[in-house]
Amino acid sequence: MEQFWLNWQDRIEESSRQFLAFTKEQIDYYLIHKEYIYIKKRSLCNYLENEKKNLEKHFYERTFDMLKTIEVMENNNIKNEISKITEQAMQTVLKLVESAEGKKSLHEASFKSALGGLKSGKMSYEGDVLLPLFLSEIRNGLEPLSKLSKEEEDTLFSLRPEQKKMLIENDNRAKIQYLANPPDVSSGTVKNTEAYKNILSRMKRR
Repeated sequence: MEQFWLNWQDRIEESSRQFLAFTKEQIDYYLIHKEYIYIKKRSLCNYLENEKKNLEKHFYERTFDMLKTIEVMENNNIKNEISKITEQAMQTVLKLVESAEGKKSLHEASFKSALGGLKSGKMSYEGDVLLPLFLSEIRNGLEPLSKLSKEEEDTLFSLRPEQKKMLIENDNRAKIQYLANPPDVSSGTVKNTEAYKNILSRMKRR
């Protein structure tokens, strides 16, 4: 009976081994599956975190470019206003030169200046009429600008409607270009999946 009992235990263990092997195999598959799900979640979290940083960087770059462009445009508006004043001063000088009385007074002043240069042995701009007139016109034109209030400066030198339109178009172009870039995935297997191809297809239809 003792020998029978020992043989029966060995027989039962040998008979159940095939079922235990299958069960252990399924448990191993389950553990691998759990590990895969964890790695998949971590990979997805890392990818989303990197994309978040890229988006923040893109938004920062767009904002910086916009502010830099606004600064350049406003400086150009100031330069254009000064150029208008300079052009008006030049037109005033040209009107004086082209008028009959102006030519006569200029000739007399130039003649006296030349005599003074010959007398001193050195020619200079002393006695020149045009340069002081030109500088005086510029100062007269710049004087109102120096007295502008903060609100008046903003109104005069702020962006024009066409400049704002161009600024918005440039920003939208940068936004569309960023959104048109496909997801940065290095895995060739992922790129061959239907989900990835559908994403690219939807991006192209925008």
